[in-house]
Amino acid sequence: MGFRLKIDGSGPVEMNERQIKNVEFCADIPQDSNARATDNGAYLKIWGKLLFSLGAEADDQTLNLAKWSQVPSESADCYRNVEVAVISAGQVVRDITLPNAFVMEYSESLDDESGVGEFYLHVKQKKDIVDKTKAKNTKKKQNKLGDNPICKNLDEKKLDEEVSLIIKKIAFELKDFDHEFASYLNDLAIKIFKNEIIDLEKMNCKESEAIDIYMNMNLDNPYLKSFISIEEGIDKLNKIKEKNNEEFIYKIAAKLYIWFINICKGG
Repeated sequence: MGFRLKIDGSGPVEMNERQIKNVEFCADIPQDSNARATDNGAYLKIWGKLLFSLGAEADDQTLNLAKWSQVPSESADCYRNVEVAVISAGQVVRDITLPNAFVMEYSESLDDESGVGEFYLHVKQKKDIVDKTKAKNTKKKQNKLGDNPICKNLDEKKLDEEVSLIIKKIAFELKDFDHEFASYLNDLAIKIFKNEIIDLEKMNCKESEAIDIYMNMNLDNPYLKSFISIEEGIDKLNKIKEKNNEEFIYKIAAKLYIWFINICKGG
């Protein structure tokens, strides 16, 4: 299971499963009530990772969160639409929306030993319109890669072909390290090229662990080259993920990182 976060406004925020760790949705009801209270509220608490980009090559979404937390009450932008999607098996199974949310608390914690940063965001729905809060389930279904609504008015076949070409290239570059895994990737590329239904297993993306192993390798380690191939392939997929099935591309990245970790550990 994973989470996606989307916040509208002058500094929009979009985060996916790689960054969001935990979400808590609560109905805020006075504890001293002896009957159904009218002074109710709703809030979301969100915990996630700080993913910094070297050279500022990518936007730092948490910077927009920090800026939003400082917007004064006099500004209409202090209230924003906050949407959290709960993901299971690659599909959105629940959608929670606070249409007029404001920041109750925002914090960032950094660790100079592990090099990992985390953030915490607490937002609350404006109380006089708490009835606008939405929480709904979404039916799960298997999608072809080209069935993403974003692709509907685009050249879907070309987009799918681009994904299949990238995965095919990764398979070719990994065949000398693990022929069985490379053959699996090759078969996957063919299925994508034919626009067949793909149902990949949901995995936790262990990018940080894979990077840590790579950075601690000696230069004569034969698996150095395999990680470079994986990183280049994932980078190309990420550049086109908004025009394809983002969840599918996340799963591919997770599978590649886990393979790298396992093979480096002798698995």
